[in-house]
Amino acid sequence: MIFKEVFYKNNQIVNDSIYVRQTGILMEDPSYCISRENSLTYVIGYIKKGKMFFKYEGKIYDFYEGQAVILPEKIKYMLYADIINPPCFEWLNIRGKIMSCMYENLFEHPCVVANVDITKLLESIHSEIANILPNDRKITRYIIDIIMTIYENNIKIDSDRTASFSDLKYQFDSYICNIIQNEEVLIVENMAKKFSISISKLNRLFKSFFNCSPYQYYQIIRIDIAKSLLENSNLSINDIANRLSYYDRNYFSKSFYDKEGKYPAEYRNSIKK
Repeated sequence: MIFKEVFYKNNQIVNDSIYVRQTGILMEDPSYCISRENSLTYVIGYIKKGKMFFKYEGKIYDFYEGQAVILPEKIKYMLYADIINPPCFEWLNIRGKIMSCMYENLFEHPCVVANVDITKLLESIHSEIANILPNDRKITRYIIDIIMTIYENNIKIDSDRTASFSDLKYQFDSYICNIIQNEEVLIVENMAKKFSISISKLNRLFKSFFNCSPYQYYQIIRIDIAKSLLENSNLSINDIANRLSYYDRNYFSKSFYDKEGKYPAEYRNSIKK
């Protein structure tokens, strides 16, 4: 996953009433998928670009560019990227008694969404954290301002689909993204066993969902992630190849060229111009 992140905890000046545990930016990573269960932190985030999905109690909700969200502590959910339009997602992990009290009293649905831009407030928090001696009272004030801004612009959201058979598309995508994230190689037979279906049926479903075979889809996602790494990281081409389980740089370069019409080094240089 492609992150720029900072770990930070406010000093005890606020007596653990509300504080930032972690902050960061997810950089347009189509493989992003995270499951949380009984987490002790709330997530406050803003979708700067792209689209994300929030899966909770069998339903799937869409998060769009320009929306601010609050996701609660202590529930089981999955948050994952739209592979066609991967998100740039700026976020804070928040803990504390004030955070819990405000969330419980202001919001009803576990998935809180608002059509409001909170980037200036997030930038203020990041700027304060970057100081040699951060002002924790300011950070606390900014967090409360974000919560109230989201509350004042909160919208009702509904899911128009459930995680039934049609959700296999997202389960397939999640499975392959996890394979890549864990630096493993896709074995189609293992995937078919995982979903308790035959290989021929798996191929038919992939053709229906993605218009390609499981292995072709695996290759597409690997190249998309390679592009993101070439654009947003300083990893060498060898390191990128290894990270994506191309154990031969030449094979990686050829696969990349076949899809993009450029070799990895050429692609990186074209981005920097």
